[in-house]
Amino acid sequence: MKKVLALMLALGLVVFPAVGCAPKEEQNVPDTAVEQEEGSSFGDLHTFTAKTLDGGGFSAADFADYDVTVINIWSITCGPCVHEMPQLAELKESLPENINLITHCLDDEMYTEEITRILEEAGFDGTTLLLGDGDLMDLDRQVMYIPTTVFVDSQGNLLGKEIVGSSPDIRPLYLEHINDALTQMGKDVIS
Repeated sequence: MKKVLALMLALGLVVFPAVGCAPKEEQNVPDTAVEQEEGSSFGDLHTFTAKTLDGGGFSAADFADYDVTVINIWSITCGPCVHEMPQLAELKESLPENINLITHCLDDEMYTEEITRILEEAGFDGTTLLLGDGDLMDLDRQVMYIPTTVFVDSQGNLLGKEIVGSSPDIRPLYLEHINDALTQMGKDVIS
């Protein structure tokens, strides 16, 4: 019995490091979203430019048209990210005009066909940012797990807490964060 226990312990020590956190490029992060304890740990998005999947451009100035912009940060190699994409598409379609939901894919431009396929299969019809510079690059460097979702006001200020991981039903969680932000701004909440 002692030999079996010793073998199990040895295997546990060998296997344990293999199930630790992987780099965000290889994430299969929590299937349950985790809200951060305090406000966002990331810097604001005041100065940046990024290419969009459709060949256009996006900058902090594009936030000005919305009270809140939701940015879902994901990768094609992240199963939970891809799995929640249809829910994001459905949520985006239900949002009022003053709320925007965009995605930000961390994969290189050489994967645009795969990114496009995933978004089309999910029914996501919206803006997808590719890699950018400035504050967006700084945010990318700080993201430890994907999917991560941040909330931004019309000036590029991050609002409240980010959501890390995915959830079986993202709508109530995202609406809670959006409504908290709207309330802090003195705006009407949405349902």
